[in-house]
This record gives sequence, C-alpha cells and structure tokens, in this order.
Amino acid sequence: MKYLLLIKNFFILSFRILFTPYFPGSINKIKIIHKYLFLTFRNCFYKKEQGGISLKNINDINNTLVNKNAISTSTWNFFNFLIIYQLKFINVKDYLRTPIALHTYNSSYVDYGYKLNDKSIFNNILLSFSKNIHKSFNNVGDIDNTVRSLSHYAGSFTIGSVNIEHLLNDNNIIEFGAGSGINALLNYLAYNKNICIYDLPSMTVMQKKIHQTYFKHNKDVSNLERIFYEDSLSKVEDFAKKNKYGFISYFAFSETPIALREKFFNILHNASFIIIASNTIFENIDNISYFNSLQIKLSKIFHYQIIDFPDRYKNWKPDHKYHIFTRKI
Repeated sequence: MKYLLLIKNFFILSFRILFTPYFPGSINKIKIIHKYLFLTFRNCFYKKEQGGISLKNINDINNTLVNKNAISTSTWNFFNFLIIYQLKFINVKDYLRTPIALHTYNSSYVDYGYKLNDKSIFNNILLSFSKNIHKSFNNVGDIDNTVRSLSHYAGSFTIGSVNIEHLLNDNNIIEFGAGSGINALLNYLAYNKNICIYDLPSMTVMQKKIHQTYFKHNKDVSNLERIFYEDSLSKVEDFAKKNKYGFISYFAFSETPIALREKFFNILHNASFIIIASNTIFENIDNISYFNSLQIKLSKIFHYQIIDFPDRYKNWKPDHKYHIFTRKI
C-alpha cells in the first residue's frame, strides 16, 4: 500500500512539474523529475533519519492551508505540493538535495555582481557554516556555491546607503517566507538573536527539521529554543510585541496577495528596518507600484531605497529589486 501511494504521488509530481510555468526556463524539467525519482526510491530502502511526519499530519497541513494561511498564491500552491511530497517521501538528510532547494541556496555558476564587504561579521562564519551545512546533510551540493549564495543574502544588509548590518546587534528578526531556513540559520549563528519565521505550514515543518538536523549534527540542540516557526499571524504579532526586531523577506512577501501584505502593515510599521527582495511583477501584481505606495505610508518614519538586484544568473536575468527601509533618526 505504501509503495502504491508513493508511485501514485510520484506520477502526480512528474505531471505537475512538466506542465508548471513556475520553474525558470533555464531549468531542465526532465532532470528535475529524474532527481526526485532517485531521491524518492532511494528513501524506500534508506530508513535512517526518516522525515518522521505521518500522513495524518500531512493531511492536517493540507486541510489548514486554504483556511488558515493566506500566503497561498497559485505559484505557492505548486511549491507547497513539492514540499509536502518531500515531507512524505524523502529523507531529512536529503531535504537540501531536492532540485528546488539546490536552486535557491546552492545555485551553480553564480555571478553575484559584487563581493561581500570584508568587514562584514558574516565573513567570519560563512565558510565554516557552509562546511557544517554540507556535513550535516551528507555532503550535499558545493561548498563554494553555498558561500557565494549566502554572501548574496548577507550583502543585502550593506548594499544600501545605510549599513544595516550593525543594527543586527540590537534587533531580533522576523523573516517572512524563509525557504529552506538556511538564511535564518546563518543570521541566528552570526548574531545570536531570536528568529521568528512566518511561512506556510508545510514550510515551517521542513525548516524545523532542517534546523534540528543541523544542530543535532553539531551537538547543540538548545539553539532551537530561540527560533520560532509560525504559520499564524497572531503568533508573529505576539513576537513583535515582545521583541525589538527587523523585518526580512527574500521574495516571499512580494509573492503574496495584497490582502495578506496589508495585515502585516503594523509589523512593518514597528520594525527597526525592513529589507525585502522582490520581483517587479508577480501574478499580475505590480510590485514597483505596491512598494511606492507602501513607502508613502511609511515615509514619516522611514527612509526608502529601491536598489537593482546584483546579477544572479548569467543566462537568466530577471529584473529583481531590493526595497530597503531604515528608520529616520
């Protein structure tokens, strides 16, 4: 029965990947399907460190997604399906081997268009952290690619006219849509502050499992007490009331419906700083227009900069932007 369920889900996965418009054109969909095939059936026989989430819990996640969590757009409905498949059928140690994870945190042949500031505190841990990631997940990916990818994230704190990195010493973090959770993990280890992640239910399950695996491998599970995984806005609001914080989102905020963004206005308004990487247009939402209207609403208390994204891919160059808000003194 288990194997019939697996085969059925694999064919559904393959069909959805083949016909989805949500993967960039540079990604070979057949190779993606082959990768999922390998990871899926390997895990039929590889019992150590299984995902450990029951089908009942997966069904609970599916049932609450539409009713409880408004992040979901048609794009993220597709990616949520990939994550739920991963939680069902793929080993925790292989979570960072899935094509979508490798694409977001370990892209090969990356040209980021700048070098991380030598004085950045992230420079002190990037290499060791990247090595620990690879050791924690059975030497996944390429260490140099991970360093370059994380440098791109870390560089967002210094790319504007105001160096935001020094504010990390005195601020906890709310991250909207944390992906695999690697950026949040880096932030936590660099500055030892509380991190509150807001995401889809399936994503928070995956992020916590990735963090647990990392800390377990590095023999420090106590750190999990300072990372909060939330799919409820009210829980994020509670965190915001108790903490001084900065707000970070790497694309996710710009890929959500306007109605959900509006619900986060008070959290944005009370942040010490805001850094949002965005697409210019997403599912017919003009993000340039949206962030212009947001900066007008916040103009009394925040300076605003919109900055071109450094070149991320040599052959595929979407028009991405950074939207950076820093408090007026």
